[in-house]
Amino acid sequence: MSYLPYQDTTVSVAKSMAKTIEALEEIGFTKIAQISDDGRRYVVAEHKGATFTFEANIDNIKSVLQSHKQYRIPDLQEKAERVAWRILFNRVKSSVDSLKYQVEELAEVFGGHLSFNQDGQQLYLANVIAEQIENGNLQSNGFPGMPRLSAPESRHET
Repeated sequence: MSYLPYQDTTVSVAKSMAKTIEALEEIGFTKIAQISDDGRRYVVAEHKGATFTFEANIDNIKSVLQSHKQYRIPDLQEKAERVAWRILFNRVKSSVDSLKYQVEELAEVFGGHLSFNQDGQQLYLANVIAEQIENGNLQSNGFPGMPRLSAPESRHET
């Protein structure tokens, strides 16, 4: 059986959450909250008025750990939570590092986490784009109904 990254982490959920929040604060995120909804866990934060949602995807982690059959059921939930929060922290931290070194911009690293409340329903930009790709609607010129966008000059040299 292959080794799964973080499978042996002993870092507590509380420490990973705190480090994730600290990393977001370093780059100006505010109004940071930890939310638990229907068994799902999130960190929600604002940056210059925009709301970003970061999920610790515990259910998926639990399924993967369970498929490796090396974890007994009694500690599976706790282990999945530790692994999920550790992965989330490391994803956020590496993105923050990219921003600090100006390798990428905020929209590039966190754009998929941008969330909107539309008609009382939470929409995530990444999910909207993923659905358009899945339906074959996303082309190089956008997708149906997409507002016309004007692009700033590229900061990447070609």
